[in-house]
Amino acid sequence: MEFLVGKSILITGATGFLAKVLVEKILRTQPDIKKLYLLIRANDSLSAIKRFNTEVMDTELFRVVKEQYGEKFKALVEDKVFPVAGDISFKDLGIENVEQLLGELDIIINSAATTVFDERYDVAMSINTMGATNVLNFAKKCHNLKMIVHVSTAYFRAQNATEKQIRVAMKILGIQRAKLHGWPNTYSFTKAMGEMLLLKFKQNLCVIMLRPTIITSTYKEPFPGWIEGARTMDIFVLMYGKGRSNFMMGDPDSKLDAIPGDMVVSSILAAIMHHGNDSHNTYNDEELIYHVGSSSTNPLTILELGNYLYRYFTDNPWSTKSGSLIKVGKPMLLTSLNELQRYISFRYLPLLKVLKLLNAILFQYFDEKCATVEKNISFVIRIAELYKPYLFFHGSFDDTNTKRLRVATTQTRMTHIVNCDPSCIHWEDYFINTHIPGVVKYAF
Repeated sequence: MEFLVGKSILITGATGFLAKVLVEKILRTQPDIKKLYLLIRANDSLSAIKRFNTEVMDTELFRVVKEQYGEKFKALVEDKVFPVAGDISFKDLGIENVEQLLGELDIIINSAATTVFDERYDVAMSINTMGATNVLNFAKKCHNLKMIVHVSTAYFRAQNATEKQIRVAMKILGIQRAKLHGWPNTYSFTKAMGEMLLLKFKQNLCVIMLRPTIITSTYKEPFPGWIEGARTMDIFVLMYGKGRSNFMMGDPDSKLDAIPGDMVVSSILAAIMHHGNDSHNTYNDEELIYHVGSSSTNPLTILELGNYLYRYFTDNPWSTKSGSLIKVGKPMLLTSLNELQRYISFRYLPLLKVLKLLNAILFQYFDEKCATVEKNISFVIRIAELYKPYLFFHGSFDDTNTKRLRVATTQTRMTHIVNCDPSCIHWEDYFINTHIPGVVKYAF
């Protein structure tokens, strides 16, 4: 981590899950950075500081680093960390008095994004696409910038699309058109456009693209199992554990390309250190793209995940507000949306018909219950449609560059600091003893 000594770094999206893990890691392993600027969406600096304290510093994630530094931690943060009010949707990232930053920054890490799959299109465009361009334009004004690290998504490329089809889809900026050409959702489509704009207009800047797959809870650092919010596959963990569904969707051999959050952060830092001394930027664009996932080295299948869920919630059943335990059955595997429709027709619709009949007879006594069942049906269908592209994914991502990065960290004896090798993960142990308990503790 010597390259970071004396460096000033700007991290966007600083209140997000990945950025928090990154900030914690830097403070814990390299306190000799010069300054860590954290871009936080806020109206003014006082509001940014408040969000930083409540949404970042006060989380359990920072427990280990606080214990490490003890009474000196507060002074470390005051000396090194500077929350900045701003928004990547605006010119100069919405930062007031920007000149000091422009003269000081060495590295920009852009992790700001809206990751909602069915986000309003204008919102997703503003942040994921135009926001990336605003970050690039800001970087071009910096006097001594060494590099930009742009956190994108491995699902950047449209499924089964040629380069020509991609160009056509890019010209027609409608989500329906995007889906027609293979992008699974607004998130992937707008992130793809942001990446393309960065690569097209970067000029001589060193722009590192990091494309993580499905990010899960921390594997080891700063402690196992930390997560924030229900992310991607965790929606199904929540639904299954609470008894809202008893099924999994996907082909039995579908690959769930999962990667723990701390390994993504280690990959970011490994890439920064690897390219930090390349002052001539001798790498071509393709060599600066890093897919960070597990499908090519340590694949996980949907069937395995279903088994892990069953084992965990059988031994650790979720309890209702009244204290009764929710008993789960072995999850059914539905291999298509048509099977899901048949499942709903068998499991939910008969109950809904009976409830509606009783509701009419008993003067709307079951209004609330009817609404709950209808809401569950709509929720299950919506979630299945949103996540279908990930649940039926049979491919794997080319992580050749990332493997080279791991070799480089081994040669420089940095693997104890930046472990980004998913081949060491034992999925059964990770899900049953780390990830699912983490989701239950932090996301339920």
